Amino acid sequence: MRVAFLGTRGVPAQYGGFETAIEQLGQRIASQNVDVYVYGAARSNGVNHWLGMKLIAMPALKSKSLETISRTTLSALHVILRLRPDVVILMNSANAPLITLIKLFRIPVIAHLDGQEWLRPKWRGLRARYSKWATKWAAHQADAVIADNIAIKKYLDSEYSLNSIFIPYGSNISALPSMQLRNIFDREKFVFNWADYFLVVARWEQENHVLEAIQAFNESGSTRSMVVVGSQVYVDDYGRSIHKAAQTNPNVHVLGSIWDKDLLAALYEGAAAYIHGHSVGGTNPSLLHALHANIAVLSFDCEFNESVAKDKAKYWGSVADLRNLIARQQDFDTAPTRSVSFSELYNWDSCAQQYLELAQSVAPGKR
Repeated sequence: MRVAFLGTRGVPAQYGGFETAIEQLGQRIASQNVDVYVYGAARSNGVNHWLGMKLIAMPALKSKSLETISRTTLSALHVILRLRPDVVILMNSANAPLITLIKLFRIPVIAHLDGQEWLRPKWRGLRARYSKWATKWAAHQADAVIADNIAIKKYLDSEYSLNSIFIPYGSNISALPSMQLRNIFDREKFVFNWADYFLVVARWEQENHVLEAIQAFNESGSTRSMVVVGSQVYVDDYGRSIHKAAQTNPNVHVLGSIWDKDLLAALYEGAAAYIHGHSVGGTNPSLLHALHANIAVLSFDCEFNESVAKDKAKYWGSVADLRNLIARQQDFDTAPTRSVSFSELYNWDSCAQQYLELAQSVAPGKR
């Protein structure tokens, strides 16, 4: 069986949740004698295989709003004219028009719809209307629709009369035990201390509230540190505001993007608390990583986050709310213990098996 993933920057995962999901899912599906192809951006090292997956690089327009759709259009043409896989798994509702094109050539398409993209501040006016239309189009054109968050599933099923399939993400990013993660942390010789910092991990988009997290920390008077992991591909005023806010407080440390999974796991493991500001997408891997690490979680209050963290997080909706939570440092000395049911639900092995079984169901006779 041949499975192709389209619609992202590809792997190795160096951007966001979709890329992380493909890396984790793809390697596990490939291990079951399935040929897995991942379309994405060209890598500087020219790698064309990764963890058992075959990589196909495609160019794209260097534009914040057109990069994804331009690359995926070329990917779709390659799928139709050259690769001819048994099934396509298309990530990101912005690529929805290509579902119809691919299906014209009798290739089944599974659409993974992430969230209410039209609510993102960066998509305004025509782009927001396109995003909402694209989600509706994908919902009705795809052979199957995946939602990675139970709140997203409920929305899709209600809004578009669907029976979408809930398949979450996994929560673990490293197989190393706590002691080895502590050793990795110590080797880095950070200027902040283990168990004495607030952690933020997010792309610098307005809906992820990175700036607001720094502002709340600065206003809280906390004697701990704040560590910010993340960056922007296309730097804008919001990104510049993040740097400016961080520079006003010597206890705020901006590390940029970190793609070393063991080092990132060490940062989660060593945090006093994780601040989660995502507000629009479905299930965010960063929230799952924090819950997996059994650290305190301060999460933006929205239904997507609540459906994942439930009572394992404290919630905030404004800079003032978060400032007050940060100021109560003693509350973070202990965190709720991760439940067995959480570990079973948010498990990459289980998620990959569900993806594979779904792919087999829409491509009858292909095993």
